Amino acid sequence: MCCQLFSPSSILAIDRVAYRLERAQALGAMPVDASRNDVATAVFEATEGRGADAVIEAVGSRETVRLAFDLVRTGGVVSVVGVLIDQDFAFPMGTAFMKDLTFRIGLVNVQQYVPPLLALVRSKRLDPSQLISHRLALAEGAKGYSLFAERRDGCLKVALSP
Repeated sequence: MCCQLFSPSSILAIDRVAYRLERAQALGAMPVDASRNDVATAVFEATEGRGADAVIEAVGSRETVRLAFDLVRTGGVVSVVGVLIDQDFAFPMGTAFMKDLTFRIGLVNVQQYVPPLLALVRSKRLDPSQLISHRLALAEGAKGYSLFAERRDGCLKVALSP
């Protein structure tokens, strides 16, 4: 949803979970099922061989961070928002250098980003409620984490109410 605010020509959503791909498609992304497709081939076909202008890695695994470097075009941006805190991760310095990449990683700066995001929500340009699949009482928090972790019952995001 946030990517669409920048008017890209296309957004590809890569995942192995069918219901998450369906939601991404409903929100305007082109779904790429990583369990059935060669992801690199799909991305390069969709970008006429250039690679993605920007890749947002949101999983936090070594495999997906490395894949991000493969999928991004020369001069592109790799942004890692998935939590990967392996101290011994082998950063592909040669690839980053030869592709002239911008690499971003870190925790979100809440004080910087929440005010403009709330303004987008208030103006109805952004509706994050579309991602909430379950609403539970705070006392059911453990159940919510379980649903999410086990990818059960179409779980995308769980909203907990005190």
